[in-house]
Amino acid sequence: MNSPQNATPTTVVIADRSAAMRAALVRMFAAEPGLRLVGEAEDAAGILRLLRRERPDALVVDPGALGPGGLQSLPLLRGASEGTKIIVADFPEGPAFTESVLRLGADAFVAKGTAPDAWFAAIRSALGDSSTAASAIPAP
Repeated sequence: MNSPQNATPTTVVIADRSAAMRAALVRMFAAEPGLRLVGEAEDAAGILRLLRRERPDALVVDPGALGPGGLQSLPLLRGASEGTKIIVADFPEGPAFTESVLRLGADAFVAKGTAPDAWFAAIRSALGDSSTAASAIPAP
């Protein structure tokens, strides 16, 4: 994920209400060089705790893990760890949904059910990597 000149891994927190999805993401991210998973959470309280403690480079979050406020909680997450890029992972409901995710403060969106490369591209896109694949949808 990082170039040879930058040996520091990209730190990532994952958040999803589904234990099975979190386990799948843990396996997927563990296989990607340059990524270091620093925590996983199932709810908003756990996400905030991890963001404040770990200050990760990226948060990959399912809106359902955010609780009743859902995507409206993105500014709260950003305030907990200002430098963290937020990648929303969900089943897309069309272009309007993706656009609203980005308008609400996500740095990128990735569709659940896509290949691992799309997930890694979304993280790179959020972090500002100009070689990002077209499958990631960055924020404007």
